[in-house]
Amino acid sequence: MTSSTRSAAVVHSVSSSGSVPSSGSVSSSAATRSTGSPLSPTEARLAPSSSALRSPSETGSTGSTRSRSARFSPTKTFRAYDRPWRQRGSSDMFKPRPALLVMRYVIMVLLLVITVFPFLWQLSTSLKGSGEDIYTFPPQLFPQAPTLEHYATVSRTIPILSYAWHSFLVAGAQVISNVLFATMGGYALALMRFRGKAVVMGLFLSTMLLPGEVTLTSQYLTIKALGVQNSLIGVFLPGAVGAMNVLLMATACLMMPTGILDAAVIDGANTWQRIRYIVWPNIRGMASVVALFSFI
Repeated sequence: MTSSTRSAAVVHSVSSSGSVPSSGSVSSSAATRSTGSPLSPTEARLAPSSSALRSPSETGSTGSTRSRSARFSPTKTFRAYDRPWRQRGSSDMFKPRPALLVMRYVIMVLLLVITVFPFLWQLSTSLKGSGEDIYTFPPQLFPQAPTLEHYATVSRTIPILSYAWHSFLVAGAQVISNVLFATMGGYALALMRFRGKAVVMGLFLSTMLLPGEVTLTSQYLTIKALGVQNSLIGVFLPGAVGAMNVLLMATACLMMPTGILDAAVIDGANTWQRIRYIVWPNIRGMASVVALFSFI
């Protein structure tokens, strides 16, 4: 019997009986010919297996299929992976053991208490009345008679709100100017070609070798020569752009693939378009770091 005749016989038996033949009959018919001689290797490979012809009810009744679905359940896999500690016998070196994890949290809480306690003590001291002793040991964190008299006295004596507003204006202007000028300077140092590029980079690095106190006198003389002393502009100009911020943005620009910028040049994009549409979306993370350093 040929393979086509044998397949037709299997299909006829399925259509006549209304059910799939049992695994024993299928395997026996697939393993031997009607004459009793074994199948050739090619025919045995093409013959349908018993699991492929198994009905859905029989497949659901077996334990192997259910165990595979339970073993590879997405919910159980995610919950096991989401544990912050390492299970016993696991080789995952990125997760600590439970005892080490608890020790980490204890250390973090202690550091938090050490860091936050002085600020809480200053706040409680400012709310204490004149009759309370602020030098007692151990210090009393909660005032006995809280009062805002000290804040009112300071606001009447010193225009502290005006000073705070001026500080906010200067800090905000320095954040904007540092992000803007550092981005342009970093792009020029990283991705543009011009003569004296190495000299300019050396000048930026040399300014970082000197502490800020050394340049205070020269900065004051420069601001005085410009005639903007005793003004907010005179406070703003020395911190308008920092060498560290320019170098940070230059490092971020160096991570840009040059092929993308070359393709933009071929498409007709100018320097401002390359900075706005290609470079800036990829260095916004470093720009936030520059803004934070400028505000501090």
